[in-house]
Amino acid sequence: MAMYVYKDSRRTIEFLAEDALKQDMVIRYYCPNPNCNAHMYLCGVDGLSTAHFSANRQAFPHIEKCDYGTSNGFKPDNSDENSFDFEMALENMLNPTKATKKDKLPNTHKTGESNLKPLRTIRQIYDMCIAHSCTQTYNNKVIGKMLLDDRSEYMYPKGVFGYRIIKSKPKTGGFYNTNEKEIHLVAPSSEKYEFF
Repeated sequence: MAMYVYKDSRRTIEFLAEDALKQDMVIRYYCPNPNCNAHMYLCGVDGLSTAHFSANRQAFPHIEKCDYGTSNGFKPDNSDENSFDFEMALENMLNPTKATKKDKLPNTHKTGESNLKPLRTIRQIYDMCIAHSCTQTYNNKVIGKMLLDDRSEYMYPKGVFGYRIIKSKPKTGGFYNTNEKEIHLVAPSSEKYEFF
């Protein structure tokens, strides 16, 4: 699911799902992945679900492993954006889990409470970040300040500091240092930064 697309093939004119109208449903848009020629169309603007873009024409699907294809499981209607805290979510992943106590008889009569939960796994947060433009926000946090990838590289002119999800790849010729027992990664595709 994509929350944004491009109006032009050169991918210079960004178009957000939140700005779309019903008459935009018949227009073909371009996948945010510059290597993917999927034909993207507006969906969900009729109110049944959150407006989004999808490559729903069989003749023009996403390329294999495209971040905006079916592997992206982000659905805004299935999570609580207002209770999402990026730093807290990553801190919780670093802490050992505590055993939870389950009620013997679950209370099935709770009313008025939302069953929605904030994003809590790296995959959920990554899918949400990929679905949005790096300049958009999710609970007032800029997407590019949560995910370092090709789109957000310009937001890191002096380095990468603090908690971030980083889309990286193994360093060519020196992926694993056996003496130090370190894995070396580079990001984004320009290989501007090295992590180990």
